[in-house]
Amino acid sequence: MGDEVVLLPAAFSGDGPAWASDAEELDTAIFAGQLPEASEGYQPADLGEAEWAMRMLARLKARELEVRAQAEAWARPILEWEQGELARLAPGLDLFGKALEQFGIEERRRRPREATVRLPSGQIPTTMAKKPTIKVADEEAVIAWALENLSGEEFDRCIKTVQRPLELELRRILTTREVPGRFCVQCGELLIPAGETAESAPGPVGIDRLHHASEDTNYDEGTGVDHEPEPEIVFEVILDADHAVAAGFLDKPQPPIPGMVAELSPTTARPKPQL
Repeated sequence: MGDEVVLLPAAFSGDGPAWASDAEELDTAIFAGQLPEASEGYQPADLGEAEWAMRMLARLKARELEVRAQAEAWARPILEWEQGELARLAPGLDLFGKALEQFGIEERRRRPREATVRLPSGQIPTTMAKKPTIKVADEEAVIAWALENLSGEEFDRCIKTVQRPLELELRRILTTREVPGRFCVQCGELLIPAGETAESAPGPVGIDRLHHASEDTNYDEGTGVDHEPEPEIVFEVILDADHAVAAGFLDKPQPPIPGMVAELSPTTARPKPQL
């Protein structure tokens, strides 16, 4: 059997609205994105016009698919080229980026008060934590401690009704102390032994950072300089002074809060080349 011609019911045969009488001119205008002014607010008047509008929409959709397919075909080799070029650059970017990050961190350790390493071709901003951040390490242990030691109002602020500790609220009533006997505080050239405080040291000093009490150094053959070892800082989380008094710890040593840890954020560096 040959192809059969299927005739549309009379209700679906129509030539469109009056402003579409010149089909060729209309096609040119529509595919150029220039709709006739008379088309504004157009609504099909009957099934015939609706079918005509559907045919127009189908042609435009088909053209839309053609444009997208062509764009994808053109874009594919460009994207492949981009990925290939970036892949070749990646090892060098990683090498020099990480090297400068580490250099920035080491410079900040040597010169704690200088936050940015400035170079002719760019700069390396760094960040260094001034104080440790209190975090919850064992939720169950913190909840058990809070039930025994916090007032009802403080408990409600710090522990959710589902009994999850709220770090932000806990930080308001907790503080940290250095583990005694293992570390000392370095204030410029002045070393304060563990167990003492900056207030007990001779003269006004500002605590720059905590430093490992070990006498070991790392010798750098390239510069001939002994570098101090990386500080390994340990803290205990305890009640702050006001809450320690309220909890009855004024005349006895404060025990560390179970399940809580205090961490110093690592020093970071982000190289920014001058482009």
